[in-house]
Amino acid sequence: MEIPLMFVSALRFLSFVMVLLALATPHRTAHAQDDLMRAYSESEKAAFAFYRLTDTLPDFRTWITPTEAYKNAKPSQRNEIVQQGTLRLQQGFLNFYVERTPLTIKSPATLQLFEASEADGKTPAKPRRMVLTLPAMADPLYFPFNVGDLWLAVIVTGVKPTMTFPLDDAKYDRIKSLMRIRTSNDKRLIRAEIVAFAKEADGKAPMEVSGVPLFPMVASPVVLALWKEDEEDILLWEDVSPGYVSSRERELMLLFSKE
Repeated sequence: MEIPLMFVSALRFLSFVMVLLALATPHRTAHAQDDLMRAYSESEKAAFAFYRLTDTLPDFRTWITPTEAYKNAKPSQRNEIVQQGTLRLQQGFLNFYVERTPLTIKSPATLQLFEASEADGKTPAKPRRMVLTLPAMADPLYFPFNVGDLWLAVIVTGVKPTMTFPLDDAKYDRIKSLMRIRTSNDKRLIRAEIVAFAKEADGKAPMEVSGVPLFPMVASPVVLALWKEDEEDILLWEDVSPGYVSSRERELMLLFSKE
């Protein structure tokens, strides 16, 4: 007896849903969560966070159809690309938790070093310090993320276009040597990386930038790291919030716990 096509389609859909539910286990360990989320770009994770915080559901098709893979595919292959891409994105969204998975924001920046200065009249004494300057596109400073037709403006609390950090002698001398800085007039191009957890999002009142609506999302930073980009990236300086454990540290703890 021939099975009706509608019944076959219903069975396939049910199987699909069961697979997704099995993948979206609420008791997934932090280590397993880290492994799963590595398969997704920072833009995808930012979009996951936005839809979680606004309690809305994304239309994953709009994430897939603008991609080069979809545009360059034969018409007969596009439906399969949408189906496979949707399955992948649904798995990520169902397993994404804003309180567990941070966003990593990378930005070019310039760095300057200043020697300590003594008090002079009303000017207080200043320690050896580092001045970090990020490219400011607007006020407040935001970092853009894009998936499909969704544009986000991620605003990281406490991060400003120009920030000053005091340095002890060891850190000052190390950065000065690695970046070959001679005077305070020397500016060096570096990469800043901010690790932050999304906290709030507004899905109703976007910012308008050059005719493009950007939805604001506020994130709280836990790591600010500065890197020298070379043949091998060199960590110049890092500020980590007390109590934060990175995915790399969790990997090491898991490794040592097995020994």
